[in-house]
Amino acid sequence: TIDYLNRSLRGGRIDLAKVLWQGKLSDFPYRDHNGRFLVDAKVVDATFNFNQAWPDITDLNVDLIFSNERMDILSQQGELAGLRLGQGVVVSIDDLSNAKTLNVDIETLQQAEKLQPFFAATPLNSSVGTVLETVQGKGEVLGKTRILVPLSKQGEVEVTGEVDFSNTPVYIAKPGIPFDNVTGTLTFNNNDIALKNAKATWLGMPFNFNLQGEQKDANYALSLTGDALWQVNDIVKHTQGVMAGYLSGVVPFDIEFNMEL
Repeated sequence: TIDYLNRSLRGGRIDLAKVLWQGKLSDFPYRDHNGRFLVDAKVVDATFNFNQAWPDITDLNVDLIFSNERMDILSQQGELAGLRLGQGVVVSIDDLSNAKTLNVDIETLQQAEKLQPFFAATPLNSSVGTVLETVQGKGEVLGKTRILVPLSKQGEVEVTGEVDFSNTPVYIAKPGIPFDNVTGTLTFNNNDIALKNAKATWLGMPFNFNLQGEQKDANYALSLTGDALWQVNDIVKHTQGVMAGYLSGVVPFDIEFNMEL
């Protein structure tokens, strides 16, 4: 674990450090509550790389905290693949002696347009990065990502997370459909993505839809299904008056299209 930290947290300087140590060294990490070890250090201008496959977090100011067997790195500012992170990053190791993984939690409010370049610079380029080339949001969205990094050389990095859309304009580049007021949560688990029970409008008319994506051999398969119940009068507004006065009532629609990216 110490070797990992030495490799991952580079540069920077300590502006302020506080240390509290009570108890016998032989009793560390004081699981029987017979002592206390606490370090709180402010590190500025550092670089952190939690995994070689991921880009560095640069321009990093953090609070580095050791509390008995636990370590937390709490960001105050930083930049990861073009995203300004502010206080949105928490890096933690639950038990410095026995932990199998390092946990990286990132929460950030960003312009949707910045998310695709971010994911394109990560190992999720072929999945989430590719999907966001087609599903193009605009405006502020809230993104949350959890990365579990194995502390040994064995094991794979696991990535899960979500992006919250709230009345967000979204353009589906293929086949070229603009949606408005998209509301829902896009989740991803490594290379699998899903947007379930989402709501949106098209030409001012509401509909519900689901989006699903998964890696299939060399391609990424994306499917969209949806349903709507539209008033005929609302549809007629978009026919340049050709059908005005001839139709009334409601029309049910089922929507489905599949693509490989």
